[in-house]
Amino acid sequence: MKKASLFILVSSLFFISCSSDDEVVQTPIPTEGNDIPTVYQPIKIANYWNYDTENIPVEPTGTTVTGQDEVVVDSDVVLNTFTYKKMKTVASPTGFYCNMLNNNNLRIDGSSLKLTGTITANLDASLPLEFNVNDFVIFKENGVANEVLSQTSPASFEDTSILPNNAKLSFLYSLKSTYLGSVEPMNVKGITYNDVKKIRIEVNLKVNIGDFLTGITALQPQNVIISDLYYSKNIGVIQSNTVVKYTLEPSLAPLLASSGIPQQGEQQINDYITSYLIN
Repeated sequence: MKKASLFILVSSLFFISCSSDDEVVQTPIPTEGNDIPTVYQPIKIANYWNYDTENIPVEPTGTTVTGQDEVVVDSDVVLNTFTYKKMKTVASPTGFYCNMLNNNNLRIDGSSLKLTGTITANLDASLPLEFNVNDFVIFKENGVANEVLSQTSPASFEDTSILPNNAKLSFLYSLKSTYLGSVEPMNVKGITYNDVKKIRIEVNLKVNIGDFLTGITALQPQNVIISDLYYSKNIGVIQSNTVVKYTLEPSLAPLLASSGIPQQGEQQINDYITSYLIN
């Protein structure tokens, strides 16, 4: 875990259903097609995607900020005997999706798309965080609705740079990705895209002032980032809609406000594809 200020950006649960007599039954996850390489995210070198982005502050309210991102498949990189594609943005990314990919590594493993690197995002302007992931599944072509693709075990880190007098903040987080199924054709920026599949990425976070044994809880466990990604066949992500939201314990609001952290925060981050090149 790299140095963090307070942000976030997911492991393998079982999807279960209850029978009429309340017996818990595991829903079988089919494996047919797992070995067939996905075509939903072409990652040949020099492929690129351009996006219009918008960051909409909901609470506290503010001015919507728009931008443009371009992410490129830059080069091959070998990690732990696997060959990945290094993803890079042309400039500092303004949207969530390109920020998630920037300087990180992707590989296709059968029907799954796996991400290795460091995910960064902001819980608040004063709260940037970084999280390491290893072969985190961000897409699966043959998934079934509500199938959990990846879920990290809870991990923790500490930071003493946010609060006055080097007071310690302790963070406990986990990340999860879920396949939500196929959706109807989508119109993005006036263009209709077919064969669209939806993935959700969630970041759950708990924050204590002090340690987790004797400290005071400042942020009860909650999903602070929920990002929906829409993949179109032979293209990649055509749209992402992300909500970053948190609510701190009211009794600690004055202390955290002195460090520039509002008690509540919410922003919406949207990315819309405008052009792409697939080799």
